Amino acid sequence: MTNHSLTDFEHNSKYFVQQIKETQKSIVLTVNGKAEIVIQDAIAYQKLLERLDYAESVAAIPQGISVNITPSIFRVITRPAYFRRALHFDNAEKGGVRKRKGGTMTPFNQRLGDKVLAEKAGKTYTGWVGGFTNAKTKNVSVYDHNWKRIGQFSPKKVQLIRRSNKLCVV
Repeated sequence: MTNHSLTDFEHNSKYFVQQIKETQKSIVLTVNGKAEIVIQDAIAYQKLLERLDYAESVAAIPQGISVNITPSIFRVITRPAYFRRALHFDNAEKGGVRKRKGGTMTPFNQRLGDKVLAEKAGKTYTGWVGGFTNAKTKNVSVYDHNWKRIGQFSPKKVQLIRRSNKLCVV
């Protein structure tokens, strides 16, 4: 397949027709650099149509084969999105004890990533432990499957469903 301009074809049409018959290759004619017309020999065009029919018949074979899809449970498995950074402040306080900064264990015997059932204002939520507060009101932060915080709950109203294995199965 060769590319030529339409004006070249108009000026030398006998030459191009002779080339098409000898080589049985198509010629693409361009107008302003864009392909506009394809000129092809009749025999080559017939061969192209036969190839197309064959390709369509081969493509229809998989459609005739029956496929049985067995039903199965679809589960989403993800890693917990809590962050582990520095566990302690760098400089020790008096007595050589470093102040705690983070970690994966809460003071309420729950790990970050544990699946829990939390209750607040009469509503129950299922989610994963993602953090806690150490302030005057000690709370546990519970997150949904997208790791968006559902809320902060009292540790007394948070029940462990499944201990964390570093995978969240939804």
